[in-house]
Amino acid sequence: IVIAAVITVFGCAWPLKVESIPELKIGSPLAGVEPLTFAFKEFEDARPHKKTWIGGNKYGVNELHEDQKVSDIVTQAVANEIKRNGHKVLPSQESDKADVMIEGIIRRFWVDLVNAGFTVKLTGTVETEINFTIRQSNEKPLSKIYQGSYYYETGKLPSSGLWRDVINQTLLNMLKEFTTDEEVLNKLKQVRRQGL
Repeated sequence: IVIAAVITVFGCAWPLKVESIPELKIGSPLAGVEPLTFAFKEFEDARPHKKTWIGGNKYGVNELHEDQKVSDIVTQAVANEIKRNGHKVLPSQESDKADVMIEGIIRRFWVDLVNAGFTVKLTGTVETEINFTIRQSNEKPLSKIYQGSYYYETGKLPSSGLWRDVINQTLLNMLKEFTTDEEVLNKLKQVRRQGL
């Protein structure tokens, strides 16, 4: 019965609306860095499939609404984490006013579904390459890859809300890796702010 239901639901795209961008609620060492101004360019979605797809199994896919690109969600999530910790964020058009320019490439943003009898297993993975360019420096950009994963089992057919919760928690786990990266934190502590 479970297998038949999964085949029926995932035989075509199932729209999934992300109602808000998830944010961490824990303290971050990023707050200990002297306030800086960051400019963001929308991250590139380098995943090989349709840019709104976020998961599924061999029977089909789960799809975000067209007005919610994965690149928008990941870019905003990283920008929100920076703002949450006392820093200013500008659009890429104002990069000349920023201390740090941030660009990114999304390699993976996906939830795999595996049906094992009466158990449905969901595994989320997010991987993003983030490049940090210090404006007042001749050094080449610092490039780092951040990953997040999350696993959930259920005995029921997963609802759209559960899909959303799994991908959101996966994204939060990637943000934890980003916001505690000692190499980046040390680099940011050495930034000479604009106008100083």
